[in-house]
Amino acid sequence: VWGGGIGAGYSIIASSDAKTIAFPYSGAAAVCSTDFNSWDVSITLPVTVDDDPNTVIWADAAYGNNTWILVSTSGRVLYSVTEGATWLTSNLPALGAGEEWSSIAYGDGAFTVVARGSSISAYTTNGGSTWTSVNTSIGDNDWVDVAYGDHTYVAISGSSDTVKYSTDSGATWSESTVDTSVDSTVNNWSKLTYGNGRFVAISSEESYSVYSFDGITWYQSNLQVSGGYLQYGNGLFVVVNTEDGVCCQSE
Repeated sequence: VWGGGIGAGYSIIASSDAKTIAFPYSGAAAVCSTDFNSWDVSITLPVTVDDDPNTVIWADAAYGNNTWILVSTSGRVLYSVTEGATWLTSNLPALGAGEEWSSIAYGDGAFTVVARGSSISAYTTNGGSTWTSVNTSIGDNDWVDVAYGDHTYVAISGSSDTVKYSTDSGATWSESTVDTSVDSTVNNWSKLTYGNGRFVAISSEESYSVYSFDGITWYQSNLQVSGGYLQYGNGLFVVVNTEDGVCCQSE
């Protein structure tokens, strides 16, 4: 049974044990819910005049250790320790021209962020107030998503079969390669998540997925649909195609 809707424009979702917050693609209005049926629209993000609410692009959000963190593609960070009632601001390290922050994950007491087009990643161990920059020249640097599981961070590339992984909260990274033996042309990975003891990544255009138990060795499998969104919950991986709404699930 599907619950109540939240309207258009909310592209980022993060959850704690108490609530779920849906953040906008751009702008200053977020909504939250404790039951997915009723949504509270009272959350206002502190977007300043330097970041026009109509142009700031939010990239991703994560929750951990009683802290919510929302990052923008340009490096603005909002963080809250009051379940979204109030927000503080900080900044990620500066990136080069054409580079943008893309994804954040929480694990082992740290938040780690990766970027598209850049060898720079960043992590915080103090709840988002300050960030440490890490330069790791691995692969083509088109890091589109990062996930955490079993004391390991893993990031996937959107344009190659290169993967990078970290076992020290994002301080250092190593390189591995996705298995593309089924179809060597598949390298446009778009989404990554962790659940049931494994990392799973999907392709944005092809009906393939890959999985790994450690972020180092990867195995390829087939999907019934090309991927759009990927989530794990209640013992199942769910993939939703953003064009036709078809979804599939697997243990």
